[in-house]
Amino acid sequence: NISLYVKFNILIVGTIFICGLLITILLVYSTSLSMERDLDQSGMAVANSISKTVSSSILLDDRFAVTEQIMYTQSHNDSIRYILVARPDGSMFASTFTNGLPAGLPSQRAADDGIATYDSNEGYIREIICPVDDGLVGYFRVGLTEKPMMQVMTRRFVEMIAFIFCICILSSLLATRYARNFLEPIRNMSRAVRRIGIGKFDMKVPVETSDDVGRLAQAFNHMTDSLHRKREENSQLVQALQEKEKMRLQLISKL
Repeated sequence: NISLYVKFNILIVGTIFICGLLITILLVYSTSLSMERDLDQSGMAVANSISKTVSSSILLDDRFAVTEQIMYTQSHNDSIRYILVARPDGSMFASTFTNGLPAGLPSQRAADDGIATYDSNEGYIREIICPVDDGLVGYFRVGLTEKPMMQVMTRRFVEMIAFIFCICILSSLLATRYARNFLEPIRNMSRAVRRIGIGKFDMKVPVETSDDVGRLAQAFNHMTDSLHRKREENSQLVQALQEKEKMRLQLISKL
C-alpha cells in the first residue's frame, strides 16, 4: 500500500545513506590506523629524547632527577599517560605513578616486547618499550592513552553522520521533485484506465518525453485509439443487426 513516491524516496535516500555510512566507517577506520601509527611514533620519539637526557642520571642512581624529568615530559604531553623507567633486570627504577601501577598493567616486561595494548582500569593503553643504550642501562615504558584520539574520532564520526543526514534530506527533496515529474505520466495513464473502465475511450495521455515512459504513453494512446475504433465498429455492427432484425420482423408480419 506504499505509494510510488515513498518507494522512490526510500530507494534513493536509503542507497545514499548506506553508501555514505560505509564510506564514513572506512574513513574512520583508516584514520584511526593512521592516528595509531602517529601515536606510536610520537611515543617512540619522546622515549628516545628522554633516554638521551636521563641515561647518565640512571647510571648515577639519581632517582629524583629521573622522576623529575619524566614527570615534566608526561605533564606536557596529553597523549602520554605514564612513563616507567626499568632497570635491565626489569625491576622498577622510577615512574610517574604515585600510587602504584593501575590494574591491568604488568609490573615487568621484556625489553624486546615492542608495542603492546593493555585494558586497564583507565581504558586501553598502548605501551611502547624503548631501551636505553641497547638495554645496558635499562629501558623506558611509555604508556599512550587513546582518549584524545577517540575524542577526535568520535567528533569526526558525528560530523560525518550529520553531513550524510543533510545530504539525505537534500536527496529526498530532489528525489520527490524528480519522482513527481517521472511518475506524472503513470498517474495520467492510471486516470485514463479508470475512464476506459467506465466506457470512455476519448482519454489521451500527453507524451512529453521520448524515453521508456514516453513510449509507454504512445502505446497507451494507440491502444485507446484501437479500442475507440473497435467500439465504433461494434456500434455499427449492432446497428446493422438491429436493421436486419427489423426487416425480419417486417417479413414475418407480411407472411
